[in-house]
Amino acid sequence: MTTDLVARGDGAGHRTEDASACGEAEPAPRARRKKGAQAVAREALRQHAEQDASRSVREIYRKLVSELHPDREWIRWSARARRS
Repeated sequence: MTTDLVARGDGAGHRTEDASACGEAEPAPRARRKKGAQAVAREALRQHAEQDASRSVREIYRKLVSELHPDREWIRWSARARRS
């Protein structure tokens, strides 16, 4: 274990330990492996499902908005007036 004497501003010193010398260094990050065929297929399936869900929600929202739009109410009102 190596130690270094570090001077402080008040003239006193304190010791610091060099972490890499005593074997406490941070481990190197693991190398990333390529995804296997099953993992790639699973990821593609998940993305496809997310896109389908998003598309479905978008379609429902558009239909709901078009039905509840104020202009649409006017069309219904005029149709009722013509029938009566």
